[in-house]
Parts: sequence; C-alpha cells; structure tokens
Amino acid sequence: MKKMNFYFGLLLAMALVLGGFKGAAWALHPDDAHGAQETNDGHGVHGAHAEHEAHAHEVYEVPENEPAPSLTLNVMEDPPGWNLHLVTENFTFAPYHIGVDHIPGEGHGHLYINDKKITRILGPWHHIPELPEGNNTIRVSLSTNDHEYYSVNNQLVEDTAEISVAQAEKAKDCPCPRCPCPKCKCPGKKHNH
Repeated sequence: MKKMNFYFGLLLAMALVLGGFKGAAWALHPDDAHGAQETNDGHGVHGAHAEHEAHAHEVYEVPENEPAPSLTLNVMEDPPGWNLHLVTENFTFAPYHIGVDHIPGEGHGHLYINDKKITRILGPWHHIPELPEGNNTIRVSLSTNDHEYYSVNNQLVEDTAEISVAQAEKAKDCPCPRCPCPKCKCPGKKHNH
C-alpha cells in the first residue's frame, strides 16, 4: 500500500510540475478535470442551462478583437444510430491542449442529450449509437481548452437538433426477444443472432 501511495504522490507531483494545478486535477480525475458526471436540468447559464453547469464551467466571452467561433450541428441517421457532424468556423478541435491555458479559437465540445451531459467531443464527427424512444434534444456546445464555454454577444456557442425516435412494434412472428432486432432492425424476419 505504501508503494502505491508513493506512486500516486509521484504522479500528482509530476502533474503539478508539468501542468500546474489543472494538470493535478486531470491526474485525480482523468476523464474530466471537473468530474465526469456533470448534468443539466434546464435552468442556468444564459437562462437555458443547468445551474450545476454554470458552476462547473465559466463563460469565456469572445472579445471583439478575436475571431468569433461558430457552430452548426448536422445530424445524419446511420442505423441503428446517428452521426453528428460539427461544422465550425474560427474554431479548431484541440484534444491535445485540453486543460492548458486558453488559446483563442481552440478547444473541444460537449454533447448533451435531453439536457444530460454525455461526453466530450474531440473532433468534428461523433456517433450516437442509440437514443430513447420519443423526442430527443441533441445539443453541442464549444468550450475553450481551459473548460470555459465560448460565448459571443452573451450567447453560448452551441447548436441543437431534435430527433424523434418512433416506438417500434414487436412483430408477432419475430423470435428476437428485443424486436425489432437491435442488430438488423428487421421486425418479423427470422434470424440467428
């Protein structure tokens, strides 16, 4: 146990030396320096986001002398899921700089489904494998390297899309217990998987 504590202390010391306190936060919580389970209940930042989210991330208001980033979210069905294409201007995804000081026009995204933070987005493409039945709100926001939300003219740089997933009917002669089959989406077809 002493040996493990020594190595943890050494890792923490290296993170402090190499990355400052933000690096130390990463060493303690490598999935997300603020904790991987942020949620959003619909009330907060700029009147549209969770109170918790406002506390977890500050807002970086882009100054007039800096090119303003923009985001357009395109959603394409890719059964059994959906592909997200994030089209940005004046913004570069920089996963290698997450947790370092702000560099104008760089950062990462956050994916929310039905106001729940799902994951970070580290590039212009992301796949959602499945969604619950009913109406789903997909939201992506852009963040700086040091985890502040980009904002232009007091509006967060984000985009949303609505995806409706119809309730599927189970075919009477389908042997699959989860009809329609999640692998081939073929209700009523005889299959061996």
